[in-house]
Amino acid sequence: MRYLLVALLLAVLVCPTVRAAVTSEDVTYWLAGGAVWWNPSAESLEQNADKLILKVQQTVYDNEWTRQITGLTDTTGYLYSYTITNLGYLGPEGQGVKLFEVEWPVNPLYVGVSPQTISGWTGSSVEGNPVLKWDSTGPGLERASSVTLWAISPIAEDSYVTARAAGVPDPGTSYPFLYGQTSGPIIPEPSALAGLFMAFGASAYLVRLRRR
Repeated sequence: MRYLLVALLLAVLVCPTVRAAVTSEDVTYWLAGGAVWWNPSAESLEQNADKLILKVQQTVYDNEWTRQITGLTDTTGYLYSYTITNLGYLGPEGQGVKLFEVEWPVNPLYVGVSPQTISGWTGSSVEGNPVLKWDSTGPGLERASSVTLWAISPIAEDSYVTARAAGVPDPGTSYPFLYGQTSGPIIPEPSALAGLFMAFGASAYLVRLRRR
């Protein structure tokens, strides 16, 4: 009984720390025809394997783990890790994915690729959006291959955002993009209490103006 109590105590002490490392996690599957599935069941994936085009695994880490994972010890923000897996996207000339972009409403503090990513891939911010780009020759992300984009956000609150992929490495290209969704940071709306204070402050300011 004593050992059981000790084990339970350790679980209580350790588990919150583990949970705090990852603030959110989602998986989206992009299908032929433009549909997007969020966190689907294994049975659904198995039954529709021939329709799957792209998989995007998104994980958000808290401040402490962001610094540990990236080595950017002076950065205060939240790491959004996007792992893109090609499940059937060929692109022009059958060379797979060469560009992946996520639409963010906030400017990223940092954009790069994970150390495990093969050479040839670069991460950068284009008009405030994290962009993963194939900067080498030959095929990009071929079928059954994965690559990970890193982007650090100043805020952790997130929701679904639009993302796109293409078989050409030029963000300005006229080639049709493959559009889908993933998770990304959003600017939080002011709470009802904050809105009340803002309204009160504005009305008080108008009263002062009238008294003048």
